[in-house]
Amino acid sequence: MSAPWPQPLSIRGRVGVAGTFAVAALSLALVSVFLQQLRGWLDHELDLHLRAEAEEFVEAYGQRARSGAFDARLAQELVDAEEGEVGIAVWDAQGRLLAANADLDAALRPPPAPSSGVRYDDAWRADADLPTERRLVWTQPERGGPIGTLVVASSRRHANGLLTSYTRLALILVPGAIALGGFLSWWLAGIALRPLASMVREADTLSAARHDQRLPQPGSGDEVDQLATAMNRALHRMQTAFKALNGFAADASHELRTPLTILRGELDALLAKAETPASQEALESCLAEVDRMTQLVQGLLNLARLDGGVDTEHAVDPAAVFAEVLEDAEVLASEKDLTLVRSRWESLELRANPPLLRQLLWNLVENAIHYTQPGGRITVGVERVHDACQIVVRDTGEGVSPELLERLFEPFFRVRSDAGGFGLGLALVKRIAEVHRGAIAVESTLGAGTTFTVSLPALKDSAAPPLSS
Repeated sequence: MSAPWPQPLSIRGRVGVAGTFAVAALSLALVSVFLQQLRGWLDHELDLHLRAEAEEFVEAYGQRARSGAFDARLAQELVDAEEGEVGIAVWDAQGRLLAANADLDAALRPPPAPSSGVRYDDAWRADADLPTERRLVWTQPERGGPIGTLVVASSRRHANGLLTSYTRLALILVPGAIALGGFLSWWLAGIALRPLASMVREADTLSAARHDQRLPQPGSGDEVDQLATAMNRALHRMQTAFKALNGFAADASHELRTPLTILRGELDALLAKAETPASQEALESCLAEVDRMTQLVQGLLNLARLDGGVDTEHAVDPAAVFAEVLEDAEVLASEKDLTLVRSRWESLELRANPPLLRQLLWNLVENAIHYTQPGGRITVGVERVHDACQIVVRDTGEGVSPELLERLFEPFFRVRSDAGGFGLGLALVKRIAEVHRGAIAVESTLGAGTTFTVSLPALKDSAAPPLSS
């Protein structure tokens, strides 16, 4: 079954996405605040400039004026004398325009009356803050100075240009900052989760054949280190339980072998003295059950011995070991009208336990013979694939359904309840492969047959001498 789509993000991916959104929100907030502060500062500087221009005009007018009210002719002379980009307009108390030197909308627009609610600050107030212009309004209706209103205005072109430049710069820098923030979040999450990834890889290699395996501990004292410590404690408890269970199975199997051997001897003696066909048939049935019980006890004992550790440090040529097995297997195959074929029979060396290798191939071939119909074909091969020795047993039997493939190597599991045996053969094969630091894979098609592939580490130097005799 294919994985669901869309697949959920990993923790590292979620941290990267969260970091990206956090940096994006922070960057946009900082840029927004900066542009607002910059706009306020530019407006303040512009107001100071306009106020200085207005005060200079009022001072010049006050030195030449003869009355309190604005004089249109004098005001126009002073306005015409003004230099720069500042627009000046003079209004009388009745709201009539007396003089002006520019066509700025902000300067030519009539100022609001003092009663309009516009707040005055020492007779000055900012008013008519247009998108492209800004102006200050000065009025002094209650003082001894000129009676009327003075409006000074200036274009916001320079300020708007500066804001536009900074906005464009932000549009360039912010996406880069967001991308960098997301990458850094993803990268830092990877560093933080690296011990966890190492634990996952090590956990994938855990097997029942190696109870002493433990997860790596970073020693950092953080949550990942605490998780590794807790998992290793659990593995230690499991190892203790496995040892106790295997010890019991080994002891029980060993203790059962002696009475079974005695029982078989007694039954053989009785069978030799049987006087009637009925008693002979009953004794033969008892002997068959004793043989089945002996087979079960031997299988359990073999599994227990594998869990207890075995010597796998002999340099062995599997092709030579398997030749003996196939001689016996050919006898069984011929009795069932099956063809046993050798394919890709390469000579190489690996570190192994010869009796266990014989047991491994015998169980695979016996299983193939058992589930292949008369007239079928069984192919056995040994070859080097890179640094591994691959042992392949392929049959043209009835095959196994996909939902049962994963259970084939479970102890006591049988594809058919009427198939006979105890379901320990393939479980023993898997354990033998594991104690040799190898693995087994199976492929099967219903009605077409099954292929078992055992991969064991091979020696790079095929002429390497055995480590022990």
